[in-house]
Amino acid sequence: MPIHYDIHPELDFLLYLFEGECSAREYFDLYHLIYLKDYRRHHGMKILIDLSNAQFYFDVENLHEATAIMINNKENGHPRDCVALLAKSSSVKLIKDTLELMADNLPMDLDVFYNFHDAARWLGLAEQEKAVMLFWQSLTQRKK
Repeated sequence: MPIHYDIHPELDFLLYLFEGECSAREYFDLYHLIYLKDYRRHHGMKILIDLSNAQFYFDVENLHEATAIMINNKENGHPRDCVALLAKSSSVKLIKDTLELMADNLPMDLDVFYNFHDAARWLGLAEQEKAVMLFWQSLTQRKK
């Protein structure tokens, strides 16, 4: 699978690493699996999705699914996750902007960043940036 993840419970932080060709369908399947199988995952976490080494494929159906997940979480009273997308391509920002338009004023804590430092700071992890960086590097090493 070209998507790897790990959770740092002390930081309330979930990290996804995408590599190579990845589809939104693969991400959504993993998203649902993590909620079912990983007791450390809960709503309201700080999430970094690293797309910087991936070709990420997303279509209109995926946008609808993402919107449905957000609506469902809101209707069930779940706190919002704070999601930083780390990317090299500006096309990821277009996906985020389209999702915001489709969500019809649904509040989102989602933004796109082009460097790790800005993403960590936006997630509220500036003071723990070194620990987050080491966690990110350790996942990169473990998946090899």
